[in-house]
Amino acid sequence: MKQIIVYFACLYLLINNVCYAAQLNVSIDERFELTSIVFRLAGAQEYMSGCVPEYTKRIDTYFANHSHHQVVKFIQDLRKDSSLNVGYTVAASSAFLFDIQDSKFIKNDNRPSNEILRCWKYADIVKYLCLLEQFYYDTEFEKFWNDQITLRQEALMSAISFTKCINMEWFDSFFYTQVPDIEMIVGMAIGRNNYAIPNYLSVQNKNAVIIGCNAETNGIPIINEFGKNELLHEICHCYGNIIINEFEKEYIQSFSKIYPSISYITAQHGYGDTFPENAAGESLNELFAISYLIENKDQWVMYKIASSEEMGYIWMSDLVRFMKNFFNQRDIYSSIIDFMPQLVAYYNELPDRWNSLLKKFEAKTPYVASTYPAKNSIVSDDLKEIRIRLSQPVISALGVDPVENTEPIHIGKFRRSKDHKTLIIPIESNLEKGKTYGIQLFAPMIISEDTYHRATENYQLIFKVK
Repeated sequence: MKQIIVYFACLYLLINNVCYAAQLNVSIDERFELTSIVFRLAGAQEYMSGCVPEYTKRIDTYFANHSHHQVVKFIQDLRKDSSLNVGYTVAASSAFLFDIQDSKFIKNDNRPSNEILRCWKYADIVKYLCLLEQFYYDTEFEKFWNDQITLRQEALMSAISFTKCINMEWFDSFFYTQVPDIEMIVGMAIGRNNYAIPNYLSVQNKNAVIIGCNAETNGIPIINEFGKNELLHEICHCYGNIIINEFEKEYIQSFSKIYPSISYITAQHGYGDTFPENAAGESLNELFAISYLIENKDQWVMYKIASSEEMGYIWMSDLVRFMKNFFNQRDIYSSIIDFMPQLVAYYNELPDRWNSLLKKFEAKTPYVASTYPAKNSIVSDDLKEIRIRLSQPVISALGVDPVENTEPIHIGKFRRSKDHKTLIIPIESNLEKGKTYGIQLFAPMIISEDTYHRATENYQLIFKVK
């Protein structure tokens, strides 16, 4: 019955808006910068990874004397309560509970969404807004905001140019539904993090996606290819969440059986460690975003699949293969709504297939099989190269760091063996007798050539010269 309701609701929208596709309206919102900065001062890790160095420096300098403000301490106290989830998307959503007009902080009439209230007590929200207003005036936030106009304009121009590559018509076709125009808010203080506030959760009855930005070598804020994957993910939330929620009860009991095995990973990505509904919904949303990449013949498909599996959704490559039944039979499945019963059945089967899926996932992760010289061995001072044998062919292995309490080594450019399984690292410095040397391979940069999965542990090689 629920499928029929969703289907006809979407059909109604299509009939009445045949030629309409949602547009992306790009902006930088003072309210979101305010909340981001406050959560940064409170030490929320998801708001600490600013990737525009000049902007981050300005934040830390301007607000240095306000790190113990009442609102900062209040947020810190709330985040100590494990029963709450004060951060990530709900922190971003709180920016829509007030307005800033003519340098005035104004609490609006919007009521917190159910998503916010599920993670944050109403009385705490009221107090938070009062303290946030006080922070706004105490810090003369408007002055800080106005001083960043040049950086904001650069980030805005980059974002507007970037959105031109997004095929918005695809979303209408895939979901067979339409949504209001989407407000794309560039978050200058949040690094590569991203959040979605879909229409049915929004306190302003609109869709919003918040995308972090990086900086070029010259310091200019930009949104790059990584930003595209994040933007696709958040747009899919705006379209797909209502569908996911309609079918959630049909698979969540089965999904809850496997959730303890992945909860520690999903928690690292901001989806909590107590809400299997969040993780299940995010995995389906990742599938929708990957579907966009597949049907638009994007080069990032394999990367996105690997990234999803590393987030804990270890069944993603298998699920993508299953989705071929959808792609190849669009005459039967006019939209993903029609295919949802198949996806429900797939998720209900996950507990029975878990051990098999886990073994396949573990086999995709590259690791160091052996080294020359051997770890902790003694070598002569005429050693010219280091050879690292990996479990499978790799694309690259950049990111060699020194090892604490060892002598530094000056190394040359890496090269790979013909089978791409051995990394050959030339030694360009003279090794001294009696000294201990070491290098560390940075795991995230050891990337499988076949699956795009990354190593999970840094590898240290230490040896001594006789």
